[in-house]
Amino acid sequence: MKSAFVFSGTVEGRKLVEKLISEGVFCHVFVATSYGEMVMEDNELFTVHVGRLTVDDMVANLQTLEPEKVYDATHPFARVVTDNIISACQIAGMEKLYKRIDREIVPVMKKVQECDISQEYLNKITVVTSVREAALFLVGEQNTNKDFGNILVATGVKDLNEYAEFDELKDYLIARIIPSVESLERCLGMGIKPGNIIAMKGPFSTEMNEAIIDEYAVKYLVTKNSGQKGGFEEKLMAAYNKSINIIVVEVV
Repeated sequence: MKSAFVFSGTVEGRKLVEKLISEGVFCHVFVATSYGEMVMEDNELFTVHVGRLTVDDMVANLQTLEPEKVYDATHPFARVVTDNIISACQIAGMEKLYKRIDREIVPVMKKVQECDISQEYLNKITVVTSVREAALFLVGEQNTNKDFGNILVATGVKDLNEYAEFDELKDYLIARIIPSVESLERCLGMGIKPGNIIAMKGPFSTEMNEAIIDEYAVKYLVTKNSGQKGGFEEKLMAAYNKSINIIVVEVV
């Protein structure tokens, strides 16, 4: 039986696994957290490996399980993971088996034009190249903007510490995370108030984003431009409709 490795954690990864098993290909699916395992429907043609892997771990798995193909369907912002998968394939002599599953991502300002967002709103859009830059921008806003308020952080729990380390921001953080024990524990460990943690499965509709903005009196929304599959347009439109600031981490 043919077999493949799928490094997943995205909608594209789940759909790829469904396609492969429909073709009779046995899939070894690698996900970082138990949540990634829970969203997979049971099937005898795949097995899920949970946990973050080093390059050595990947090489060992490649050499032991000998897949016919290696698919990288990790998040477009997970550059380190992608680099590690490529390195592992090279070390194992399997670089020709590697295939990246790309997600179409429209640049922020082009998406703004497509959504017919008014020129008057442009001063509320801030585009940055890293989560760190987003956090520093918010620190500056907290020090200078009298209308500063709650921040809906939708860039993932992995990067939440970039904001939480600043005392100026911690009390304003509304963390939207995947509904997993690991994510909740990490938030609490950073000192995020329990009442400021939203553990829900996305992506979210424009209306749901708007409801959260209203419920938590959000003044700033921070998101990665993770494309249509990541619900970016819906977050952009919700921020626009509610006339709040949006800080976007762009893929570079």
